[in-house]
Amino acid sequence: MKHFFRKNKHHLGLWALSGLILLGSTFWLNSLEKKEKEQQVISPKVLVNTISSSVSAVDDQETILNKASNILPEETPSVTSSSVFLSLEPEKKENLVTFQFISPSEEKKMQIAIVENETVYQVMLRLKQEQSLVFEVKDYSGVGVFVESINNLASNSRENKFWMYYLNGKTANTGISLTKLHYNDLITWHYEEGKF
Repeated sequence: MKHFFRKNKHHLGLWALSGLILLGSTFWLNSLEKKEKEQQVISPKVLVNTISSSVSAVDDQETILNKASNILPEETPSVTSSSVFLSLEPEKKENLVTFQFISPSEEKKMQIAIVENETVYQVMLRLKQEQSLVFEVKDYSGVGVFVESINNLASNSRENKFWMYYLNGKTANTGISLTKLHYNDLITWHYEEGKF
């Protein structure tokens, strides 16, 4: 055993130092967790549930605001009627996208949950299966898939009328098979004159 310690003195020092670093980081992480718990902010859902349980059906708006102010921690900004009543609205589903289809004869809106970076085409195929969207496409190599018709209204090159789509209000520059979607995107399809 003596020989082991003599041969490995420098290793023992490194092991001891590693142990101290491990202990120090453990204490540091625990102190961070305690600070996070102390600074935890009340989420709107918890606030609504707490207020709901302490508000009777006959309470007026001022009483509700007073009860809400008593529930919130002191560091929280003052509660106004708009902040309380906005909190009472259903939570926004962040993984949805909205499709609008606007033609001369009708306007249709559809929402669907997506996985981040799905393409417009992938989501439209799911809309076809899940919400009975009717559309036809044509694949142009190099630029992607383009829509030829939606809800039995076909593009008409003689009249220069086509289905054009906009992503968050801006004209899309690629076919639907190349355009990736992100949460809360708005895809608007207009049957309109071509801009070519």
